[in-house]
Amino acid sequence: MDKKRKKWNARELFFMIKEELEKEGLIPDDILDYSSAGSASELILAEEFDVVPHIVHGACEGIYMDIRLEAGECARVFSTPKPELRLGTFKTLQTDKEAYKKTAMLGAEFVYALLEYIDKHRDEFNWTGFDITAFRNAGDTIGKMWTPSYKRALEHARKLTSRPGVAAYVVIRNNETEKEEVIRRNEMTA
Repeated sequence: MDKKRKKWNARELFFMIKEELEKEGLIPDDILDYSSAGSASELILAEEFDVVPHIVHGACEGIYMDIRLEAGECARVFSTPKPELRLGTFKTLQTDKEAYKKTAMLGAEFVYALLEYIDKHRDEFNWTGFDITAFRNAGDTIGKMWTPSYKRALEHARKLTSRPGVAAYVVIRNNETEKEEVIRRNEMTA
């Protein structure tokens, strides 16, 4: 297994996605006044969050958009007990309809780019809980899910391997220790 990189914090993740959008020419420089990143001390520990662009039309103050990660009622996702994390803000002093539309489009591009990155680099965002990956006999992946407890991981493995034709085996991965356990169909049927 490749060694994981260090944990992402709000500041570096915001700047990394912003830089990717700049390379692709997707940052509307003609309307933006500035951007600012979130805290370097707030870490992302699990990928169980929604990416939400929150746009506010501030009248004479222009338009600003916060990019937030919202975890809801899930397990501990961030290094702070808060259920949301601000990645960063984009601000324009303009107040017209076109500036609002460009800001909204920037939000959509940011969300898409971040989700695409997470999809390709899941290990960088899973530092807590347990990943459960189900496989067919030939090693084909059926699906993957996350749970906060080992007990729940075992329950899911039991369900997946006890149904005929569903899963031949399940791999439970402890995201904190990176250790994996393989549960085979015949081990869980008793």
